[in-house]
Amino acid sequence: MGDMDKSVSISGHAPPRSLRWEDGELFLLDQTKLPSEVIEEWQESAGQVWESIRQLKVRGAPAIGIAGAYGLLVGLKPFVHLEPEAFLARAETIAAYLDSSRPTAVNLGWALRRMLAFAKATDAGVADSAAVSSAALYTLLVGEAEAIHAEDRAICHGIGESGEALITEGCGVLTHCNAGALATSELGTATAPMYLAHSRGRRFRVYADETRPLLQGARLTSWELGNAGLDVTLICDDMAAHVMSKGLVDLCLVGCDRIAANGFSRFFLGAFGIKQIVNDLERQAQIMRISPQCIVMLYRSLAKNCTGFSGKRYDLACFQTLEPCDRADVEFGFFGNQIKHLATNHAVHTGSLG
Repeated sequence: MGDMDKSVSISGHAPPRSLRWEDGELFLLDQTKLPSEVIEEWQESAGQVWESIRQLKVRGAPAIGIAGAYGLLVGLKPFVHLEPEAFLARAETIAAYLDSSRPTAVNLGWALRRMLAFAKATDAGVADSAAVSSAALYTLLVGEAEAIHAEDRAICHGIGESGEALITEGCGVLTHCNAGALATSELGTATAPMYLAHSRGRRFRVYADETRPLLQGARLTSWELGNAGLDVTLICDDMAAHVMSKGLVDLCLVGCDRIAANGFSRFFLGAFGIKQIVNDLERQAQIMRISPQCIVMLYRSLAKNCTGFSGKRYDLACFQTLEPCDRADVEFGFFGNQIKHLATNHAVHTGSLG
């Protein structure tokens, strides 16, 4: 395997790979089954890639864009025997089809347009000499897709290097949704500083909001950080205020969905509430909105309700949950019997918080 198939080891653990391109084949990690099952699916057709994007098997704008670029290759592979003009026409058709799978994912359309522009420019560049074959053009497109993949990896590392110094020894970091390795090529955006700080021996605790309704924080962020060896505690969305009021959070790292030309930005849905909590508590915690373009300074549910999804319970020991007890202090517990033990001995409130 080449450079772009290598993972970065984080203190003996490797962050999960949302996708990989190996020996001319595309494999996607099915994120709808995480964390109960870890299943990687071979993508055999453009139609399967379309469904994988549509069903959120691959998610996160950067990962979707990369999957789209490789998905175009998957769709084009059976047509390398066509004449170049017909091959390019087929590429446009497949690209338009893939782009319809998730039109709100900006990176998807961007990556597909880049692939098409590269193909057309390459074909036009040899028009006055020997015509490039469709098979040769396909090979060149593979290189372009790999370049998109490698660029995203470099962006994630750049974000990590820019932000890791913000994470100090013993601090608490709050994050929302999943702007992690699962949403990108490697390391993530909001999580990149965490991975690098951890790899450099810094000890800190991450608080991950569950992030309803699809529980990306519970199913994805807590799982990926925990498996990479980070100290992560899962909390319900409405508990962010409680955790901050206890002085457990020094820094908030969240992904950024959109940045306008004038610098205005949109956070993940739910991140605005984090900002308001910080303001209301008048805490000195820093809020960071993180995107590939820049890094800019800036409870009704209980734990037992955020440790399952679609009727399935998670039984994982790689991360913790936090829930307030009837007493004034805060208890931490791992999944399984320890949660039952806490509930029995500390009378954890199990009804509505009203």
